[in-house]
This record gives sequence, structure tokens and C-alpha cells, in this order.
Amino acid sequence: MDVHLTYAKLVNDEGDMAGHVAYALYKRDKLKFIEAFRLEKGRHPSSVELEAFVVTANLALRVSAYRSEAEYRAIRDWE
Repeated sequence: MDVHLTYAKLVNDEGDMAGHVAYALYKRDKLKFIEAFRLEKGRHPSSVELEAFVVTANLALRVSAYRSEAEYRAIRDWE
């Protein structure tokens, strides 16, 4: 999978602040996944196992959820 696919799906352009926040939320979840996997299995996920997370995170429903959460946080935190 293209390394920048998730970024490209979440961030429309350089000025897309909600997209940048959405990407940060994706990175947060990716780190949580890696840590939970490590605690459960006693090792870091393989590239194939990590790819499964990335594929899931790039589903339209997840992309929409990341953007919605980012927009909600922006409204809540910047009012």
C-alpha cells in the first residue's frame, strides 16, 4: 500500500486543518493498535498485520469517522 495513501485520503490540501487533525487521529489509533498488539501478543505486529490496520483505516467509513471527529474537536476546542 502506498505510504501516503492515508494522508491523501484524509487531507485535501495544505490548508485543510480538519484533514490534518484527522490524520493525527489516525496516527493516534495506529500507535494504540501497535501497543495493544504488543501487549497481547508479546511482539510488534508484522508488516502484514500492520497493513491490515491501515487497510481498515482507509475504508470510506473510517475516513469519514476520522474527519467527523476532527471537525467536532475543531468546533469544540476552537470556539
